[in-house]
Amino acid sequence: MMGASGVELERAPADRPAATKTVAIVDDEPGMRAALAETVRRLGYHVIVASNGREALDRVLESRPWLVLTDLKLPALGGIELVHEIKKRLPLTKMVLMTAYGTVETAVEAMKLGASDYIMKPFSADLLER
Repeated sequence: MMGASGVELERAPADRPAATKTVAIVDDEPGMRAALAETVRRLGYHVIVASNGREALDRVLESRPWLVLTDLKLPALGGIELVHEIKKRLPLTKMVLMTAYGTVETAVEAMKLGASDYIMKPFSADLLER
């Protein structure tokens, strides 16, 4: 996957530990969540999903994924807060923020809190596969 600052999501190497093969997808839109999960699975990753920030935080802390793809606008705990909470507890976890409401200020705030990248919605599955 290649976003604004160049983080890539490639096919998962077979020799990586199980945790590094896990990607968490957090989005409150069921269709987006399902499409992203399918695309990431095709790249060879195990996928966990969550529909809100609180659920995501619990699942991420339990499964310790290599990468979290999270929407900015989420119920129960927003994307920016989720980035902050995960990076505080699991500093090596990569965080990518997805948003249809992107501004330079939002991107800068996310990066300051530890996000590795951000992606503007809508985006094509090809973006994730690069």
